[in-house]
Amino acid sequence: MTDSVPPTPRPTDSGETSSLNSPELAPKSASDEGTHVSFPESTRFDRAPSPEPENKYDHQLLESPDNDDDENQDGLYDERPIVYTVFGKRSKFLISLIVALAGLVAPLSSTMYLPALNIIQEEMNTTSAMIKLTVSLYLVGMAVAPMVWGTVSDTSGRRPVYIVSFIIYIGSCVGNAMANSIELLLAMRLIQSLGSSSVMAVGAGSICDIYEAQQRGRALGLFYLGALLGPVIGPIMGGYISQHLSWRWTFWVLAIFGGAILVLLVFWLPETHRRLVATKYKANMVDLPKVSSKKMVNPLMTLYHLKYIYIAIPMLNIALVYGGLYAMVTAVPGAFARVYHLSASDIGLTYIASGVGNIFGSIAGGMFADFTMKRYRKRKEGKLKALVEQRESVDAARDSGKSKATPARGSIAEANVIKLHEMAIQAAIPKEQRLAGGVYFFWVMPTFLLLFGWLVEKDKSLVGALAAQFIMSVGMTFTFASFSTYMVDIFTTRSATIIALDNTLRSIWAAVCSVIEDPMEQSIGVGWTFTIFALVQFVAGLSIIVLYIYGARWRERWVPVTM
Repeated sequence: MTDSVPPTPRPTDSGETSSLNSPELAPKSASDEGTHVSFPESTRFDRAPSPEPENKYDHQLLESPDNDDDENQDGLYDERPIVYTVFGKRSKFLISLIVALAGLVAPLSSTMYLPALNIIQEEMNTTSAMIKLTVSLYLVGMAVAPMVWGTVSDTSGRRPVYIVSFIIYIGSCVGNAMANSIELLLAMRLIQSLGSSSVMAVGAGSICDIYEAQQRGRALGLFYLGALLGPVIGPIMGGYISQHLSWRWTFWVLAIFGGAILVLLVFWLPETHRRLVATKYKANMVDLPKVSSKKMVNPLMTLYHLKYIYIAIPMLNIALVYGGLYAMVTAVPGAFARVYHLSASDIGLTYIASGVGNIFGSIAGGMFADFTMKRYRKRKEGKLKALVEQRESVDAARDSGKSKATPARGSIAEANVIKLHEMAIQAAIPKEQRLAGGVYFFWVMPTFLLLFGWLVEKDKSLVGALAAQFIMSVGMTFTFASFSTYMVDIFTTRSATIIALDNTLRSIWAAVCSVIEDPMEQSIGVGWTFTIFALVQFVAGLSIIVLYIYGARWRERWVPVTM
């Protein structure tokens, strides 16, 4: 068996045309930030280092040799640098930007035509209940479809799901714009939600594919910014478009936006699924998802994960938070027009307060999630190292009968040993540290949701109501980022499936809240309506403290198993 890795030409068998198809390698340093990692049996350091110079990690080290025989393949993986991803900083930023823009589509589509509901009802000569059904039906589609998209992407890759779903989305936007009956509009809205909802699940999977644990909180915070901005800026855009053009132009604008995103997906987004990337570039990547043996995709299997209480608790809290957001979004137009005597365009501008709060909270919340992990490691560095060294000594004693050569100083083999040691330390940090944002700030959204309701009820200051919306949005995004990052850290290799299930639950509850808010408001008033929403959120938020304390024990007792 040869000990060297010969340079080979770049593979050209991929169907991708992305400019990111030739990724930059991850950082060269052996102290590169780690991730929660499993130790594959194929990673061994019992060979002598390669006699060839090993002072650079170029693309040739990731390419497959001309002769793909078993012996060479085995040596290929053993003697290459261990990396979490083959994409460098610039590539990761571009991927994140494209995915975040694509993630804006679903929530934008759900709310953009809300200001025109009365106009559509009059034009189509239908009832208010049928018009509101177009909103609820869209949310139902967003609840169901991601379970399919997420499961498919975790087994077959992210890129095909993005492209196929956006083709469906663009076609449905055209159908909505040309609909001449309420029945056709309902059908097109459902199809539109099926196409747009893929990114809500698959996007988180893409982020998890390319960012290690210490960087993942900030990246996911930026990604979820799209999901939280959509319900805010959608009515603003829709109000002006409907007023100055027509309600049909809201869907034409969405079709154009979707077409632009599709161009980015086709020409600039590479496949990020870690197993597919590792196979394509022959990269020695860690913590790879298992190869699925199932030929058929069963989206209902995602419900299996709800049996874990440490997954059910954060999902419940996210659903309640998202439902509160949609309750407020649907309440604002009528309440602000009645109480503060605002016009339709002025009402649209009031959503800016929540939008700014979402932006600030998404960025700060993600940074806070990463900060808590780094702070814990700094405080417990000695304890973590001792724990890892104890485990490594146990492994060494178990493998004492096997002959192993000491890696040469400066070799790739030595860098791999250091890299695995670093990742083991990072993996030893309790994942419950991700919940710090929820523990500290879970009370913020329900408190200011309550304040918002009573300010409107008592006809108090509009500025006060907008300030309450801003602070509420900041608290909401802090907890949103905290809970989401915690879940994908537990199920790193099935992140799209987990986020798909989370999206299903929160979309169902958002649909319920958007339907029941108006009858509740008519029956008991704005103040008591939001008091109920706030109390439910606050009581559920207390469970996060319990999870923070007992989560590690629960995960040890009920070990998560990917399906």
